[in-house]
Amino acid sequence: MESSRRLVPSVLMRRGVQDNFVAIHRGFIRAFGLLKRAMEPVTCFYWEILMEARSKIRNASVAPRKARLVADLVRNQYVEDALSQLRFTHKAASPIIYKLIQSATANAQYKDPNIDTADLYVKEIRVDEGVTRKWIRPRARGMANRILKRSSHITVVVDEESTEDGE
Repeated sequence: MESSRRLVPSVLMRRGVQDNFVAIHRGFIRAFGLLKRAMEPVTCFYWEILMEARSKIRNASVAPRKARLVADLVRNQYVEDALSQLRFTHKAASPIIYKLIQSATANAQYKDPNIDTADLYVKEIRVDEGVTRKWIRPRARGMANRILKRSSHITVVVDEESTEDGE
């Protein structure tokens, strides 16, 4: 059930008759990883709104390999614990990820002003490779060394921890 919640993170979800999650989005039904055209309405018992908020930065001037070290520290932690962990981590990616988590928390509060920020946790943090700037540094005896300045795309998703026992 948890994997089907991740299929469509930002749409309205329904619980079907067989207790499986089915996402209804723009006339398509998405269940069990399959995408089908919705021909008939799905019977539903109640609605569940996914409370995810995301924040991303593109072309951050830190290498992805170094940013992933910091991202692994805060993955699946509560937001307050992640921010305090990043505050005392001496890495170049720490202030960038710190601001991203703060921004994702603010986005969650904007989506739902009644949300309790103590229940937010870092659901997903992804570091992808961005544009690589390449140039040449002249060396002795007519040689040249190649310089690669790597950048990264960082995405943070925070979610409210569900307090229901069945999920």
